[in-house]
Amino acid sequence: MLVWVNKPIGLSPKDCTDKLKKENVKVGFAGRLDPLAYGLLPLVINDKGAVLQSSVMNKDKVYQFKMICGLSSTTFDILGRVTLLDHVQKESFYVNSLKEYVNKKEQILPKFCSKRVPLPGGNKNVPLWSLSIEGKETANITNPIDIKYIKILGTKVRSGRFLLEKLKKYIKLIPEHHNFDYKSILLSWESLVEKEFYIIHAETLVSKGTFIRSICNECNGVGYDICRTSIKGEKDIIPSKYEFSLCETLTDSN
Repeated sequence: MLVWVNKPIGLSPKDCTDKLKKENVKVGFAGRLDPLAYGLLPLVINDKGAVLQSSVMNKDKVYQFKMICGLSSTTFDILGRVTLLDHVQKESFYVNSLKEYVNKKEQILPKFCSKRVPLPGGNKNVPLWSLSIEGKETANITNPIDIKYIKILGTKVRSGRFLLEKLKKYIKLIPEHHNFDYKSILLSWESLVEKEFYIIHAETLVSKGTFIRSICNECNGVGYDICRTSIKGEKDIIPSKYEFSLCETLTDSN
């Protein structure tokens, strides 16, 4: 059975499935969302689900997101050590960069992601994030993508102080077992509190395996407020009464 969970900010897909396994529910996820992303997360309940998982994972997804212009981040999103780019451009430069991104056919994966790669000098595959946490250098890994559209929904200006406070709220939502270097992350943001940044709000329809934060990184920005709003071809995704109880289980800590 396919269940649609409204994943909150802070939890990883594994956090979601672990919560349900404690309730003796057999569950696996049919897609992933970053801990700081939120929105629709499909889960397969009480089913081997190989065909079901594959059919959902291979579909195009719609996201809304915001991009902080003129910054780079170690994680490509707001939960990383940030650096002000040398040449901050006008707002139109970043808007055009996003619009032109639809022509891209591959993107660089974030160093902190769950993509499994071979261990240097070995045959074992490990998540890319585990090598990054250990400080091991890895070559850039690219992934094929297909961007159907990127629509600009609005722009505004936000201060570094506003974004720092936003980040602090996010951190409170992340379970303690996640291993983030909050001290150095917050320190890098504190150096930017007096700066002002263009913020672009956008919507995009993308293929399987596309990282929204990689889109932002390659357009000279940092992603945040990333939300998966729908999955193409899945029209009836309103949770049933039983499934809604699962949503409540996963969001009661907010």
